[in-house]
Amino acid sequence: MIPAVFRRLCPDCDEDLVTHGDACASCLPRSRVWKVRELLRQYEEFFRACVGSAPWSVQRTWAKRVLLRESFAMLAPTGVGKTAFGMVTSLFHRARGWGRSYVILPTILLVRQVKADLEVYAARARESGLLDAEPRIVAYWGGMKKAEREETLRAIESGEFDILVTTSQFLSRNLDLLLGKEYAFIFVDDVDSLLKTSKNIDRVLMLVGFTQEEIARALRDPTYRPERRPEGILVLSTATGRPGPRAILFRRLLGFDIGALRGTTLRNVEDVVARGGLERVREILERMGGGAILLLADMSLADRVRAEAESAGLRAEVVSGSEEKAIRAFADGELDVLIGAAKPYGVLVRGIDLPERIRYAVFAGTPRFTATLADVAELSERALATFLGILSPVLGARAVALSKRLRLGRAAEGEIQEARLLVERVFREPELLERVSRMSTIVVEEVEGAVRLSIPDVRTYIQGSGRTSRLYPGGLTRGAAFLVDDGPILDAFVRRASAYELEFKSIEEVDLEALKAEIDRDREMVREAGRKAARAAELLKTSLFVVESPNKARTIARFFGTPTRRIVDGIPVYEVCAGDVLLTVAASGGHVVDLTTQGGYHGVLVEDGLFVPVFTTRKRCRSCGYQFTDFDRCPICGSEDVFDSASTIEVLRRLAFEAGRVIIATDPDTEGEKIAWDLEQLLSTHAESIARAEFHEVTKRAISEALRELHSVSEPRVRAQIVRRVEDRWIGFELSQELQR
Repeated sequence: MIPAVFRRLCPDCDEDLVTHGDACASCLPRSRVWKVRELLRQYEEFFRACVGSAPWSVQRTWAKRVLLRESFAMLAPTGVGKTAFGMVTSLFHRARGWGRSYVILPTILLVRQVKADLEVYAARARESGLLDAEPRIVAYWGGMKKAEREETLRAIESGEFDILVTTSQFLSRNLDLLLGKEYAFIFVDDVDSLLKTSKNIDRVLMLVGFTQEEIARALRDPTYRPERRPEGILVLSTATGRPGPRAILFRRLLGFDIGALRGTTLRNVEDVVARGGLERVREILERMGGGAILLLADMSLADRVRAEAESAGLRAEVVSGSEEKAIRAFADGELDVLIGAAKPYGVLVRGIDLPERIRYAVFAGTPRFTATLADVAELSERALATFLGILSPVLGARAVALSKRLRLGRAAEGEIQEARLLVERVFREPELLERVSRMSTIVVEEVEGAVRLSIPDVRTYIQGSGRTSRLYPGGLTRGAAFLVDDGPILDAFVRRASAYELEFKSIEEVDLEALKAEIDRDREMVREAGRKAARAAELLKTSLFVVESPNKARTIARFFGTPTRRIVDGIPVYEVCAGDVLLTVAASGGHVVDLTTQGGYHGVLVEDGLFVPVFTTRKRCRSCGYQFTDFDRCPICGSEDVFDSASTIEVLRRLAFEAGRVIIATDPDTEGEKIAWDLEQLLSTHAESIARAEFHEVTKRAISEALRELHSVSEPRVRAQIVRRVEDRWIGFELSQELQR
């Protein structure tokens, strides 16, 4: 133990924080964090009653943010309980009397499923005595009978609901019905689907409580920040998509950005390549049996594929659009196979969550984006950006610039037309087409006399195959995905998939009987978990990762994907999935404390033979840049525009409370060790555990190794740095005074 005093840095009062005593124990129960801890305990009890198991680490982190009344975007892989979190949190708002909740989903199927799950959770909460009355759960979907539809619309218009569940399409078409009510909690499950219509961002912000004038001003003025924040909070669930330009409104009005995952992180899926055609599909179905989703790159083959499934002795049906009769039959065991499109927003790719029924997926044909010369005029801006990005090695720097502007939504009409002409050049100029045909990331083929370009669509594969591996109290279910195809497009897909950390095996290498046994064992465990409470395995843990430099924080976060970004009291904070850890990455800005110049012998107390350094927060004058410790205004220029590291400490304490575990990754030298020790003392009242990480180069590999090799702060190195700093202070101050004399 190293004795020290941190002046006026008690977490909740204006007293000193003492490392060799417990001066703050009496005031901690009065702190805001302590009160939220009590709310969190109640939330966890409520969650356990509803779901049958305790929330995961990542769900606890999300719950803390909601209880702190913070809007944010959830960045996590498919299948880790985001929807369950949204449902339980909606019910918890009702139980606490906090106000209405609105759950927005991508498909009709999920609306019906979530409504049914909410009713089950509510019944369990009431049985446990945690919900005093049956909540008014109102859900709307297309295909309702006329009387039911009219009654539902009347209830929505009059605000006679505690929890509303609809699709994002309903939001687009019925905003007037939704306005005029106060929403305490809005949960958007699958924000990718919501963002397909960019105006939905405006709509959901209006429901949170912003005015049209505030939204319009935020869109045109990058510096605008509203004077007030509505009391309602917005939580977005995101997994793979890239947000469009209008998503900047989330940052300017609510203080967060939307990120996107890189890689597949949490999956328990066997990825298998089977070279061949439809006969291979039949062979897989015969050997693996029922409980399959079959995803087609070409829906014109749907009837042939269904015939192959039926010849394998399986009951199969084609699913398209919002049709759900077949899905209900599949869920009830009346069908063995569902057949749908391998498209980014296909209902079987995003709109189904049946972990006990979906055992495996078969992709008949490689998921891909395609375009012929005739298609170029109809390509969306996002598709144009994708093609230009892939084709940039042959089209040059202008293609790179246009691709970026299109992706950010900043391209003018003339630039969009220029982009189309650039893509058309590839089709029209044989020399360019020949160069493109030699690229490994795109396939050139002739189909019915027309040249077609095909780009592998790995994200759709990740989403679709993710239906086979979902969260349940025992962990992630085992699943399998078979990719059936041949030729250059399959080779290009496998190469591109390696960037997402997907590793494919040939079907000849896989023991299918053993794989079936693993899959079936997990399905039985899912059914068993539904019959009794079980403790959830911790697969995705949350950690606060603290470095010294803000630039380093941003760089590290980007190693693992496009991070979500929050501004917490003026400090940028990044969130990203790094394997099985959800990292919140923030910077301390270097030293947060230094020896005081007031008290003791030049900042050091002598107590019972102990030399006790007294630290206080560092200040920096924003006018002249001078750094100091013990004044409220700059001693050089007199400016009161002073940055105090106390604000950084408060932000890091809040983030430590959210994450639970703190990893301090300051520089691997004695000075970095002292900063790590300071942070450990200052954050210990808010964190559940604190560890030290060291890396000697800023690379993804070095960061990953550091996360695997955590250790404690080295007190000998800290003592050495404190002695050095005290020595500098004593000698420097005494010499200065001597020179003055």
